Amino acid sequence: MERAKTDPRARLKRVNMETKEALAELDKTYKAPEKKEEKKDEMPDKFNAAPYSTGRVASSLTSTTMPTETVHQAAVLVRCLAPPNNIRISNTV
Repeated sequence: MERAKTDPRARLKRVNMETKEALAELDKTYKAPEKKEEKKDEMPDKFNAAPYSTGRVASSLTSTTMPTETVHQAAVLVRCLAPPNNIRISNTV
C-alpha cells in the first residue's frame, strides 16, 4: 500500500494489451506541464490608488474558472497617470 501512494500503477492487477500499449506510449511522449510564475499584484498606495476597484470580486462571483475573491482592492493607476511623489498639488491659484 505504500507504493500505491507514489505509483499510480500499483493498483492495476490485470491490464489488457491495448491499455498496456497506451500506457507505454504515454510514458514515452508525456511532457510535464511547465509551471507558470504567478505575478505579484502591485498594492496601491495613496499616490497611485484609483477611485475604482479591480473588479475581481464581481468577476469571481460570475465566473467558474476564476479563483474566489471576497475582498475589494483598489486598482493601481498607470505610473504615467499618477502624479509624482515629490510634487505637491495645491488648490490655490
